[in-house]
Amino acid sequence: MKMMQFLCPKILIRVMLAACLGMAQMLQAAPFTVSTDGQEVTDEATGLIWKRCPYGTVFKLDACVGVPQYVMWYEALAEAETYSRAQKQLWRVPNVKELATLLDRSLIDRAIDANYFPTTPSAPFWSSTPYTTDAFFGWVVHFFDGSVYYTYLEDLSALRLVRDR
Repeated sequence: MKMMQFLCPKILIRVMLAACLGMAQMLQAAPFTVSTDGQEVTDEATGLIWKRCPYGTVFKLDACVGVPQYVMWYEALAEAETYSRAQKQLWRVPNVKELATLLDRSLIDRAIDANYFPTTPSAPFWSSTPYTTDAFFGWVVHFFDGSVYYTYLEDLSALRLVRDR
């Protein structure tokens, strides 16, 4: 019993220290840089450049203005191609791993940093990744709770475009 009394404070100190170190890492600056016009966000860790707002909206006065478009998977791929041609830049639908890098599961009711991605709907967003076991499904990332799952390709989901630096 005496041995347990001596071990508990040491374990408690280690747990508290680990919690403090974890908190310090969370307080470090995010790896994002916003473009001068506010339309894009560069992830310095991955080198990816993201549209700041969901497809169908534009950034104005600290918010995404407009109505996000909810589309089927094939429509998302087509919209990205159309937008890419119009902008003369190689915008695309991100793969599921890229899209999941935007998740911040420490946040409540919206698992994405609203400072960089304001007014992001708490909704699923399409990735370009098909579900390899069944051709009728594709992967989405849900920005309400940070879940990543596959869904039917004809379901409607939001879209955030990305391009390489």
